[in-house]
Amino acid sequence: MQHLLRRLSTLTALLVFPLIPTGCPPPAARSQTSPEMKENDRAIYIDKDSYQIYATLLEGQKHTLYVIEAVTDAYPGMTSKNLGIEGDKEFMREWGAVMDDYAKQNQTEKLLQRGFPLQTPYELISDSKSPEELGRLLPTSGGFYFFSAVGFNPTRTRAIVNMGHHCGMLCGGGGPHFFKKKDGIWREVTVEATITVWVS
Repeated sequence: MQHLLRRLSTLTALLVFPLIPTGCPPPAARSQTSPEMKENDRAIYIDKDSYQIYATLLEGQKHTLYVIEAVTDAYPGMTSKNLGIEGDKEFMREWGAVMDDYAKQNQTEKLLQRGFPLQTPYELISDSKSPEELGRLLPTSGGFYFFSAVGFNPTRTRAIVNMGHHCGMLCGGGGPHFFKKKDGIWREVTVEATITVWVS
């Protein structure tokens, strides 16, 4: 999202102060749980489960167009200790491995592809979009969304992802979301934990 904010600096209606507080980051990296290729030194994110999770979150937003940041941010120093997620021993038994993978996945940038299984139209935007193009897209979409790479447990039945949304001056928010897979379908679940989110 850092990339897009540099491009949006000329759009006065959008947020220009820091968007993700320390301790509650999102996006990117490489591991055996996330198949990826390379394009211009950026990892191309092709993980099918991740796109299903992204689509599930977006479908709950009820827009006629989704504008999505195409490049996830990199947090080289991210660890499971500084995610802004804290829970008891039972929580850590269930989600500790997911948090570890999430931290690994989000240490480098990833480039999202058009793999979102959505019925609703969507646009991926990146550094190549001009301020004029962004200005044309954002009013019809209610703002833009950005995602982290997804962290999974070894059996890929649990997942954590960060989603954020920016919709103008003092308008936006984001934080982590927790998912479980049952009968081949990813569903968001609530957890007993202290979670850092951001709101503006």
